Amino acid sequence: MKKFVPFFFLAAGPFFIYAQQYPFRTYSTESGLPQSTVYCLMQDSRGYIWAGTDGAGVCRFDGNKFKVFNAKNGLKGNVVRSLLEDRQGRIWIGTNQGVSVYDGYRFLSIGSKDGLRGTTVLRLFEDSRQNIWATTDDGGVNIIRLEPSGHARVKNISTRNGLKNDFVFDVTEDNRNRIWLGVFYGGISIITFSSDTFEVENIGQDPLPSEL
Repeated sequence: MKKFVPFFFLAAGPFFIYAQQYPFRTYSTESGLPQSTVYCLMQDSRGYIWAGTDGAGVCRFDGNKFKVFNAKNGLKGNVVRSLLEDRQGRIWIGTNQGVSVYDGYRFLSIGSKDGLRGTTVLRLFEDSRQNIWATTDDGGVNIIRLEPSGHARVKNISTRNGLKNDFVFDVTEDNRNRIWLGVFYGGISIITFSSDTFEVENIGQDPLPSEL
């Protein structure tokens, strides 16, 4: 047995070494990426990879080359922090100046004139009612609904409605259709809808471990 164990590892050694070799490939500005800082990534239903950058807009990668979209060709802002594909295949892009929606042909912009509050859109999420939630760094969260005409209806929920903080990092929906928001220095806010009204419940009002 003492002779067998070393022999086993000696024989298996090359296999283990080979199995740990991963085929990494790096894409940079030399490869066509418009900016070296990438905040978010998403693969859409068509297989394209989308990348949001810090100041150069968003780019779409088809496996060979990058196609860049920025403020010059319709994007709302050039700093892109969040990406989402909705159930209709539209690409939602959260920027430092609002939200852009790309239908494959053109951009629809949603900003302050439409009722959107907040500077930078940090996270985009589609709920079970096909509403799009856009969390921000200083304006709470926005609920966006696109009409068939293309008009956007926006409802904002912020500290004025009971949120602990207007800096909202993340959003998700539970199996009871309640919306959970992760907020900065405030824990979690839970939004429950009833008919045309809603209630906000806050969890973690005492300092969390990260705040101590």
